[in-house]
This record gives sequence, C-alpha cells and structure tokens, in this order.
Amino acid sequence: MRFNKIFCIGLPRTGTTSLDMALNTIGIKSIHFPFSLYETDDLSILDQYIAFVDTPIPMLYQKLDKICPGSGFILTARPLEGWLKSMEWLLREDAIS
Repeated sequence: MRFNKIFCIGLPRTGTTSLDMALNTIGIKSIHFPFSLYETDDLSILDQYIAFVDTPIPMLYQKLDKICPGSGFILTARPLEGWLKSMEWLLREDAIS
C-alpha cells in the first residue's frame, strides 16, 4: 500500500527520533519536530517532506488527514512509567540548559 504522506502521531519520548532516522535511512524524506506547522497557516512544508514525526503532529493529525487524504499514520508508544520519567528528565534538562 502506498500513502500520500506519513504522520507519526506518537507523543515525544516514544521513539520518534529513531522513527525519523529510520524513515530517512530507507529513503523516505522525514522531518522531526515540524514546528512551522504550529506557527503559521503556511502549509508549504507539506510539499517538502513525505513523513512528519513528533510535535505538533499528535495535535494536528485530524486536520492533516483532511488536507492530505490517503495518508498513513504511525503510533509510537511506550509504557507510561518510563514515558513519565523520560519527560521529567527532558524538562529538567531543558530547564538547566
């Protein structure tokens, strides 16, 4: 099956970096953290990549599904306790930096 676009709807710290790297490795042009989708109604970034991974995709996937019919979705996940610890580490590291 061939998809128009691929959207990862998993939350941060659920393997999204690894997914982005894997997609790019197999020749699927992917962007990690397509933040410009937050900041503007300019959706030209959708023409530049096939796959979109991590924030803000989990919040925008329904809108993106309507804009890009025939798209595929990948849900990355991890056990809650490990995810919470990882998010705590991330937020603490960001506060230190």
